[in-house]
Amino acid sequence: MVAAGCVLAGCGASPGGPSDQSARPAASVLAEAAQALRGTRSYHVSGMLDPGLSIDIVVSRHGSTGRVTSHGVTWDEIGVDTRTWFRGRALWNATLPAAQADALGDDWVLVSDPSAAFGFAGPLHDLQTRVPGVVFGRQPGLSNRGTKKLNGQEVLELANATDIYDVLTSGVHYPVRWLETEIPGPDGKPCGITLDRFGDPSDVVAPATDKKL
Repeated sequence: MVAAGCVLAGCGASPGGPSDQSARPAASVLAEAAQALRGTRSYHVSGMLDPGLSIDIVVSRHGSTGRVTSHGVTWDEIGVDTRTWFRGRALWNATLPAAQADALGDDWVLVSDPSAAFGFAGPLHDLQTRVPGVVFGRQPGLSNRGTKKLNGQEVLELANATDIYDVLTSGVHYPVRWLETEIPGPDGKPCGITLDRFGDPSDVVAPATDKKL
């Protein structure tokens, strides 16, 4: 995520038009956007979070659920508070000894080892805190580059030497994209995620399992 060099109603983010945003300090805009994420019921995140780690996950106030892909392997993820579960026989076959992989099978597994899943169990831990606090946390040297259109929406572009952040200029000022231009992923493209579906109903439930890693 960013710190690793690539890994609402009533949310406190005030509505406003483009003219309200284009003159604001970039740090204030990004801080407001991060607070909007903390306050909303849920949001959808997709893209390359770290080099070689792609996600398609819904993040809620107390957890997350979705799918993760790395090294050509896709598996399921659930996070509740500070606990994380993975499910996927292909993941275990690719990363564990055969006997251990067979024992885990396609069942949900409570994962406490941060080095599991190609070393990505750590960055995927506690996403509801990490996305607003790390990806959209305070960034040095950030400047306000003004407004532009992104996927039909007007956004404010914030950027420094390594990162670009796009934040909605109207309604609640949610962040809708992050790109890290400094360190590309395995395919040569920059790390980056897009966010949408803010406030959709989301009910994340811890899976019933006794398997651990």
